[in-house]
Amino acid sequence: MSSVPKAGVKFVRAKELEAGDKCKIITEPDWEDGDYGKQYCCNVDFKGDTRKLKITMASCNEIAKVYGGQDSKDWINKELNLEAIKIMVAGEVKLSILATPTGANTEEPHEEETAWDS
Repeated sequence: MSSVPKAGVKFVRAKELEAGDKCKIITEPDWEDGDYGKQYCCNVDFKGDTRKLKITMASCNEIAKVYGGQDSKDWINKELNLEAIKIMVAGEVKLSILATPTGANTEEPHEEETAWDS
């Protein structure tokens, strides 16, 4: 599995996240071929570097609620909180990134997190 997309921009990796990390969306998200099928990705400004961010469906739904769901172009220049979470992918537990809009209510457990709370 490669951490460098075809365009040469490195992905934001869950294992490199620190508490309180944020990013700013700089390109409209689009579907791309990934290791496990299609994935929704965009370029972000992460700690001063341009990186590619895979957006999970849970993140996508939350972002659409806060920043507008009709057109993902409205997400450009918006800030996201980044959090490393555990999810099940192809039968294996993997670290993933939950991206939520800055200022969104994150007090409730996220769907992906609830399976790991027990």
